Amino acid sequence: MKKTIILHIGSPKTGTTSIQKYIHSNSDQLAQNGYFVPKGLHAELPLSLLHDHHRSKGLMWPTFWPLPESNSDEVWSQVRQQIERTGCSKIIISAENFCELADFNDDDGGDPFGFKLKSYLSGSEIKVLVYVRPLAEHANSMYKELIKNGPEIRSGEDVLCWLHKQKSMHIYPTKYLDYFTGLFGKGSLTLRKYSRDNFYKNDVVCDFLKAIEYPFVEEPDHKVLHENMSIPDEDVYIKRLFNVVGIEDVALNQLMAKYLIRANSVASSGGKRRDCSYQLLNQAVADETQNILDRYSLDLGSDLIKQNVGAQTAEHVDGFLISMLAHVISQNERLSSRLENIERSLLEVQNHQQGS
Repeated sequence: MKKTIILHIGSPKTGTTSIQKYIHSNSDQLAQNGYFVPKGLHAELPLSLLHDHHRSKGLMWPTFWPLPESNSDEVWSQVRQQIERTGCSKIIISAENFCELADFNDDDGGDPFGFKLKSYLSGSEIKVLVYVRPLAEHANSMYKELIKNGPEIRSGEDVLCWLHKQKSMHIYPTKYLDYFTGLFGKGSLTLRKYSRDNFYKNDVVCDFLKAIEYPFVEEPDHKVLHENMSIPDEDVYIKRLFNVVGIEDVALNQLMAKYLIRANSVASSGGKRRDCSYQLLNQAVADETQNILDRYSLDLGSDLIKQNVGAQTAEHVDGFLISMLAHVISQNERLSSRLENIERSLLEVQNHQQGS
């Protein structure tokens, strides 16, 4: 029996974690209805390919990616054994890092992954499922993810300019859309817009189940799990301050923010030169949005990067927050010293602002 592999490749920040938690938590029920979810290994599937490539090229492995325990051949061998043993006709493989493969293609068209990926999946019918978020919203969510997980301290403008300069797939999703349609054909692609108003039942998990043609999507009394949500806009500056002083525990950060009682805006000093402007970013987002519509008939809307995302020159600082931080880290001389330097710098800026 020829099997169909549903390759859910993300993209990042499109409910992938919620979808994965659901399919793993309900794998037995899915299997009873002909849909098999391989046990574990999902994150390691594309990461093993990426790690082999980094090691062969002597590249530094990103600290925010988990380190695969096995090489790509070993990982895919384990998955293949599971697929061969199951009596299910449809296999769900979900890993958002598949999108990252497109970022490592050479400018001359060289592809370090395509041959292996096609050989691993050979003998099965491939269906590629991907959610694409409106690009300005996606870029903003990626920035907040970097801030949330720390120790990122750059402004939104700096980060988005960097993504734009790197031609990152977070701002240029046609990179991974073109890559996977090139590997498996445009007919293999199911493209969905990540938007609550666009979801079946206004729920990304229910939308996913409908997209893979799961027969009992009407029956589950399911509510979206809201896994790995971005921090609210109003907490971005607070979390950046925590990153600066070295407080990376998410629970502690949330506790501190919860007790925030007042905020003072302090203008940051310096006129750092940037590689691009919001006008350039907005134009890039608009052009790429139109490219997706032209190539894949998916209308992402015309929303542009919000002018206030990282563009403000104010850092939000709170006296009570600083006091709590000082109390928590008082036993750590290194962090205490850094906090004192930050306070001193903020006071100097504030005094300069008041003087002018």
